[in-house]
Amino acid sequence: MELEYPKWLFDEIGSSALAQSLNRTASADIRANFISPQDLKKRLQAEGLFFSLTPYSPYGLRSAERVNLNNSAAYQEGLFDVQDESCQLGALFCDARADEKIVDYCAGAGGKSLAIGAIMENEGLVLCHDVDFSRMNAIKNRTQRLGIHNLKLVKEVTDDDFDLFILDAPCSGTGTFRRAPDAKFRLKPQVIDDLNKIQTEILETAYKHTKKGGRIVYMTCSVLKKENEDIIDNFCHKHQDVMCLDHEKLWVRKIDVPYPFGTSKYMNFSPLVTNTDGFFFCALKKL
Repeated sequence: MELEYPKWLFDEIGSSALAQSLNRTASADIRANFISPQDLKKRLQAEGLFFSLTPYSPYGLRSAERVNLNNSAAYQEGLFDVQDESCQLGALFCDARADEKIVDYCAGAGGKSLAIGAIMENEGLVLCHDVDFSRMNAIKNRTQRLGIHNLKLVKEVTDDDFDLFILDAPCSGTGTFRRAPDAKFRLKPQVIDDLNKIQTEILETAYKHTKKGGRIVYMTCSVLKKENEDIIDNFCHKHQDVMCLDHEKLWVRKIDVPYPFGTSKYMNFSPLVTNTDGFFFCALKKL
């Protein structure tokens, strides 16, 4: 046991500073929805809820304290959604455009799909898919509250000409230990091995259904190299016609804040580097 981690997991994380940062209490982040974060901040302050602007996301507000927002009038009016800043940035860096054919392949409850729909200002169309179709039931109510009209739930993905194939891949969730600290003691090494197989298979699915010149976005809420860099490196080694985009250029194009990462090949968000959840982002282009 090291820093309140099983030893095998501490070794996989590979950094005592990162492991320690995942033991801190998480902030409460929200995403402004069809309203500027500055105006939303004023609305919430009138309700006795005090937030500051997030340092990176142009849509984000943050409270240092955990707050119950379900009874907020602004929440009920659809002026914001609860979402960690790293996930907001993941949606932004997908760089989705209304004239593109887009699928969010592991949509789940739809957090990133909804953010992308809002960023696209309800133009275009985002197909939402999940292997467990019932997991997307929450999207219907959330689209109504948030006023998002450009999402479509689909049970199958058969076309092979997507411009943008988004994968928020099933993962260990190690990046969210700040919100679920007991999860580290339930996680087992075999689970990581099983997830690696799924992550590899889903990337192959993305490759099959993405057209030449299209983009594949791979994301996880994990800080483990096995689920992130290793998966991408193996995929690119197998498919010589796939390359990682320059993420520093993507960042500079989207955000007027200095790039915080040490490589342009991937983005590794963490409580240590960006004061967010642990989150991995990699955009790939199929040549």
